[in-house]
Amino acid sequence: MSRRNFSKEVVNSFVFQELPLSAQALYFHLGVNANTDGFIMEPLSVVRSIGALESDLTRLLSVGLAIKRDSGGVMVLYATKPERNMNREKEIA
Repeated sequence: MSRRNFSKEVVNSFVFQELPLSAQALYFHLGVNANTDGFIMEPLSVVRSIGALESDLTRLLSVGLAIKRDSGGVMVLYATKPERNMNREKEIA
């Protein structure tokens, strides 16, 4: 069983708190379904399974809590502040 670490910095941040509850729930569901590196190959299947909207996924992307990868629509999820994600994205690329 792998452990998921969600940061209090993220969930208590203004950016996260301003998201609709459906987008917040999607963030957690994507994180739980991601592999140990934070990748999920089919994020839309998670969106549909919890009754979220694609716009919730778009919001997560726009605030930097998820990053869409060119390689097959893979999502990369982070458990730190969105502004810190930019360095990790460069490392992964």
